[in-house]
Amino acid sequence: MQTPLLGKFDGGDVMKNYLKIMPVIIFIAIGMPIPAQAIDTAASPAPAPTAAAPAAATPPATAPVTPPTTPVAAASPAIPPVPAYYNYANNEAEYSLILPEAPMVRTIWGESSDTKPYIENLPTDNASVGEVATFKRVDIDTEEEFDVKITFLKARRGFLLDLTKDKVKAILDKLYTQTPLTNEKFSYSPGTNTLRWATLSGFMLDSHNHPAFSAAHYLTGLQSILVIQTTYSIENKLFDEYYNILVNSITYSPP
Repeated sequence: MQTPLLGKFDGGDVMKNYLKIMPVIIFIAIGMPIPAQAIDTAASPAPAPTAAAPAAATPPATAPVTPPTTPVAAASPAIPPVPAYYNYANNEAEYSLILPEAPMVRTIWGESSDTKPYIENLPTDNASVGEVATFKRVDIDTEEEFDVKITFLKARRGFLLDLTKDKVKAILDKLYTQTPLTNEKFSYSPGTNTLRWATLSGFMLDSHNHPAFSAAHYLTGLQSILVIQTTYSIENKLFDEYYNILVNSITYSPP
């Protein structure tokens, strides 16, 4: 049985290859060097010449890289100090309130310009009849002001019983005869017995011609009155905070 050939056999090709390598065999046998021409270059063609690899490009010189540093935060604008609020009340007063700081105080010993706008028929004993407390703050950059005047006065019961809404309004109007208010508002809240709370408020120009808000509160108790007059620049948010704290802190707390 014949085994099939894996490919076509060509005797002529074998003979040709034999004749080509014959000179190589002879030279090897006699120990002579083989001429270069004896090697058939056709059998193994020489590789095509390759172009020389271009020189590696040199990167341009660069400045040394400095590692990034943590950015420094910009300086914050100056923040006004937080005020240490002060609870103000005269030892004989029936009302207390909170101010940004302790006020300047002076005693009222008798009838004077401090008493005339607010009360009639002061008690006639030899003791003091009241006290004036003042607090003022001025913004040095803008000249905006926050100004408070508090007047505590002892009062006869008859005077307190006779007070009416119109009488209190007339008392507060006297505070603004020199600097009338615009957009004026008046409120009046009677309480039990002789307790009353009245407020006159509006807008004006302060001493530096800044637009300002002003309010006068007239508070009566069982044996005294307290008048709080506040004027401040409406463009200053801190002063607005001062006033809101002040007015919301007013408390009836008799001695």
